[in-house]
Amino acid sequence: MSSWDTGPFDNDGAMNFVGDLDQADFDRTTARIVKAMMNVISAPAYVSAAEVNLAIAAACLVAGKSGARNAIGSPFVLDWLTAAVFDATPELRSMARAVFERAFNPGDNEWFDLWDAGGRLDEVRQRLDPFLVVVATA
Repeated sequence: MSSWDTGPFDNDGAMNFVGDLDQADFDRTTARIVKAMMNVISAPAYVSAAEVNLAIAAACLVAGKSGARNAIGSPFVLDWLTAAVFDATPELRSMARAVFERAFNPGDNEWFDLWDAGGRLDEVRQRLDPFLVVVATA
């Protein structure tokens, strides 16, 4: 996992995902966010860390649009979020919540296993808590 810290945008996959999103195209941006989250939510088997990283990034963008901007951490992502045109609908917030539930399901995905094996799972959970709180009411 090419991560340099425990935040949701502290990995190459998440930063590339945000960089590739189109800020001005509502439909395309929304579709890519939904696809990243659904790839994890609907996966029938063990999910790779790379897929979970993208889904968490998408879920955190939704949470950021819903009020968790201060937890983003990355100036690049904050700038993107300010200019982005997509709505954090109740459906997207519900999907984001499902992503977090799947990510923290032990034995279900490589992302969990890697953070757990590295002894940093609690730190990761603390970094994601502000996003979880925002989408919990969806």
